[in-house]
Amino acid sequence: MERLLYHHDFLYRTKRSRQENGKINTAVSLKMVIRRRKSLLVVIVFLSLCLLLMLHQKSQRNIAEVFRIETHNHHGHGHNGDVKHEPQDEHRDHKDVDHDVGEKKHNEVHEPAAPVVDLEISDEHGGPPYLLGKLETIDSPVEAKHAIYQSYEEEMKAADYHSNDIFNTMQKSGQATGNRAVPPQTKEKLEVFLLPFTHVDPGWLRTFDSYSEETDKILNNVYEFMSQEKHKTMRFLWAEFVFFERWWAKQNDTVKTGVKKLVSDGHLELASGSWVMTDEANAYFPVSVDNIVEGHQYLNTEFGKVPSTVWSNDPFGYSHSVPYLFVKAGVKRTVINRIHHPMKRWLQGQKAIPFHWRQYFDKNGNDEMFTQILPYTHYDIPNSCGPDSGVCCQFDFRRMTQWGCGGTNPVPITSENVRSKASTFVDELKRMSNMYESNVLLVMHGDDFRFELMSEWHQQFDNLQPLFDEINKGDDVKIRFGTFNDYFTAQEKWYKDKKKTPAKIAGDFFPYQCAMGTYWTGYFTTRPFYKRQGRLLHSTIHAVDSFLVLKWSSISPVERKEYVNTMTKARRVLLLFQHHDAITGTSKKSVMKDYSIQLFNALTSVNELLKKLQDDFQVIQKPTEYNQTLSTAVLKVYTGKPLTISVFNQLPYQRAEVLTLRVSEPDVAIMQNGKVMRSQVEPYIQSGHPDNESYTIAFEVMLLPMSRSLFTLLAKNDITRKGQNKNITPTEASLSISPLVYDVVWKALPSLFSVTASKLSFIDGIMLESDRLKTEHNVDGSIKKVYSPTATNEPISFNQTFVRYENAHGGAYILSSGSKPGATHSIPNAKVILVKGPIRQVLYVLGEQDVIQQSYTINNLLGSAGERIHWKILLDITKRKNFELGVRFDSALNVNTTWHYTDSVGLQLIKRAPYHGHEVGSDYYPMPTAVVMDDRALRLTIASNVEHGAMFPKNGSVEIMLDRMLNQDDGKGLGSADDGIPDDLLPVEMEFTLLFEQVTEKKRSEHLSYNSLGGHLSLLTMLYPPLLMAAAGEQKDTMTGIPQLVLPCEYQLISMRRLSLPSEAILIVIHRSGIDVGSASMVHCITNGLKGSIREFLEGMGATKVVRTNLSGVKVIGKDKEDTIDKVDLDVAVMDFLVLKKL
Repeated sequence: MERLLYHHDFLYRTKRSRQENGKINTAVSLKMVIRRRKSLLVVIVFLSLCLLLMLHQKSQRNIAEVFRIETHNHHGHGHNGDVKHEPQDEHRDHKDVDHDVGEKKHNEVHEPAAPVVDLEISDEHGGPPYLLGKLETIDSPVEAKHAIYQSYEEEMKAADYHSNDIFNTMQKSGQATGNRAVPPQTKEKLEVFLLPFTHVDPGWLRTFDSYSEETDKILNNVYEFMSQEKHKTMRFLWAEFVFFERWWAKQNDTVKTGVKKLVSDGHLELASGSWVMTDEANAYFPVSVDNIVEGHQYLNTEFGKVPSTVWSNDPFGYSHSVPYLFVKAGVKRTVINRIHHPMKRWLQGQKAIPFHWRQYFDKNGNDEMFTQILPYTHYDIPNSCGPDSGVCCQFDFRRMTQWGCGGTNPVPITSENVRSKASTFVDELKRMSNMYESNVLLVMHGDDFRFELMSEWHQQFDNLQPLFDEINKGDDVKIRFGTFNDYFTAQEKWYKDKKKTPAKIAGDFFPYQCAMGTYWTGYFTTRPFYKRQGRLLHSTIHAVDSFLVLKWSSISPVERKEYVNTMTKARRVLLLFQHHDAITGTSKKSVMKDYSIQLFNALTSVNELLKKLQDDFQVIQKPTEYNQTLSTAVLKVYTGKPLTISVFNQLPYQRAEVLTLRVSEPDVAIMQNGKVMRSQVEPYIQSGHPDNESYTIAFEVMLLPMSRSLFTLLAKNDITRKGQNKNITPTEASLSISPLVYDVVWKALPSLFSVTASKLSFIDGIMLESDRLKTEHNVDGSIKKVYSPTATNEPISFNQTFVRYENAHGGAYILSSGSKPGATHSIPNAKVILVKGPIRQVLYVLGEQDVIQQSYTINNLLGSAGERIHWKILLDITKRKNFELGVRFDSALNVNTTWHYTDSVGLQLIKRAPYHGHEVGSDYYPMPTAVVMDDRALRLTIASNVEHGAMFPKNGSVEIMLDRMLNQDDGKGLGSADDGIPDDLLPVEMEFTLLFEQVTEKKRSEHLSYNSLGGHLSLLTMLYPPLLMAAAGEQKDTMTGIPQLVLPCEYQLISMRRLSLPSEAILIVIHRSGIDVGSASMVHCITNGLKGSIREFLEGMGATKVVRTNLSGVKVIGKDKEDTIDKVDLDVAVMDFLVLKKL
């Protein structure tokens, strides 16, 4: 059945004379519906709803307070461990459900106290219906089956161990428990696979370009050594394809043919297939998807295959979401390493290594990842074969000529010593086997940037092979060189033959404490300027990818190749930055600068491409230098010289926005389709200071999904020429200024405002308010209370304070700030400027020494867009020393029922425990996009456009780390020289969105949650803002007739892109988000259902044949041939992906 979701924003406007605009929007909405489905039933439903709502409005003062669209969603499956080092001076040792259920009947119970219109129109494939009213119970057995959360009993039984429960109990008592008895020790002959490898970082102590010289040598040696018949038993692992692609492009056909044979014969194993070994704390999952797609597409093109195992030995903790992405791409095995060290030892004692890694929403285990954890403190050779690193070091034969072991050094294997050496090696293997349930063991043999010398290949092979031959004469161990595929195949066979299954573990592995006892949680926040650069580039690539697809038919063949190559290069720079020493901020200063310059150049090239695609429109807001925040261009408006503003909405939903422009004159008008838009003029305030030569024009728009809107910016004298009243100019915003700086600011204001600006009175506090929201602020600008009628009838106590950690002893990796939460960081003599107008209200706050500059904004919009508090902050702590700055929000949530969550790479929320009372660093968790607190009555979502670390000092409170200045090395490999000290901070601007929602559904998962629909949309609208561009003159719309991709709101468009050459296919990746249905969200979505929308879009794009694939776009799902648009499978379960390839 088709789904139509109407928001009252199309039918009613506020009392502020919006009737005319309301009629326009209603007509536009009706036209869209008729055009999309041409269905009489749809029109009848629409008109009936309009009539009902108009009748309803007569009895209500403000329909926005009682007319609520809420969601009910179904659920479906969808040497030293503390140091990153190497022996060389330069490197380091360093819920499954069947969604094919058709239409369903729902029993909804509406709250009698709130008069609403009862309407439910469900998605055709059994997706989450939207209910106008409040769903109290789910009585249908089918509904119970599709509930988004498992019961507590189901969830706890679905896994033998829950990683977060283990961590929390260890923090409290040092002990842990699980649901699985420790299995007995096997007495079978051991089967051991030893896999030589090298770990190569695309930037850390040296830049990516510099390291490429080393990796070229290693790959040359792979070909030369392993191509020889006498070395046919040798095996090798490669995982970083950002390096491999660069080397491969320089090879001739002979080398390429030889390497392809090594791969096809199983001698050279290509693991992971992602472009880089990503960090898993700070990454945002759409970029992680691109990381997999880019690598797998490349390997499939060059080798006709993709990897079967993920190799992730070096990230500093692990998300459970990243393995899920690999599973959806067809890779269901992984090897990891750096997990909380006490937990690793405990799991070893439970014989829970290897294990099946399960998602909390995956009830039947269809999306499990078979996981191996490396056994000891590091991934180097001394920590590979057994518990005694001194013994294992003796079998790293490169140390015969370099470095040594610090004890007994390795010696060549000869006929005289082979038996004793074999016995020593076997003894260690037996000791290591005690942590396994099976008899199959994995030994990794390598380290950072190893095997770059041909001599090492001979040293390792020539001594290990005779050692293996001697061991294989005995009855205890069978050992050989082997690959991950060999190892996991043997493990799977053992469990199948024994009719057993490995332990099941659910949850992530954060935070990470290494063997030395330090917590690697500082990097969640370290160097936020560069993190912001990455997010900005991602947003721009996401927009231009879509724009390129939409404009493809009008682009010449020559330009197509150029444009795709430009996007490929920029994307690969962004993917390079996902590396676990890049986005983390844990490289040397010179390397971080190199990343930053590459990100800036990539952004510049994409903006230049956008200019070509948009008929020479210029991007209005962009950085002008690699080390600068965004700069906003002044739009100079002259009589007779209008400007055209292009606004591209890259989201597949209609969105209400307040847009701002920086203009040279205040008497201007914004027009669209011959009508003047309501707007207000304000001072332009940047870095807390007003500019007396430019102004801000703020205006309200409704942007259609995945489309460009054009607006004309005119001078006042030109308005009459358009048949408009010349007095229709922006409403002048009122200004109030704190007495402390009134005289200074008054003089700096343009004359337009200086007459009316008044001194701010603190008698009643400082208030921001709109028709839907009100905030009360302290004298320093910080939030004190929030009034949100849709969340609660009572004011919400919400106290904001800044916190500081002085004399911090951590570094780039480590958060070492003592055992008490940070002290309050006051902002004395805060300078406050309050701007009020009919479109929006803004509070600007300039703090002491220009360290903290903030603005709080409330937009006077209906729906969920008007329920958000926008907080923007510019930080500059570059002159501080060993100083960490955070923000804390103390709420009035019920301390007995509040649960706390941080997100897992933006894909799902995971429950976190409040502060344990130990070291602060041990209670910080990654916050790549959001934190959520929920007490079953009220839900608070704080989302950000920059990655952070977050902790919960007590129930109902959250502390978010904003920036860190550290002036010493933390001993993790960067070194104490100047280039290794992470004191190269830059001023950074970041944004947050705060959303308060009423909780109407009390059911919660013990470990898992999702964003509410309102939270989901508030995050996406912040991460993917409208793209504003300007051009001289009145430009014609050259994009008329281009189809729009319109999706239901719970679906996220991950990417719509042209694949890298030589492919000419379009890949569309859509994710069906898990949505927490317990929160009341004022949202609007207009679609004709997922299937109808996608088919209409593809038809509009001229597509005739499409295939559905796995997440990487490589393997066709269901059929091995092209399918027609009307037949391709478009069903998608909650948390699953829909990936379509247009051929």
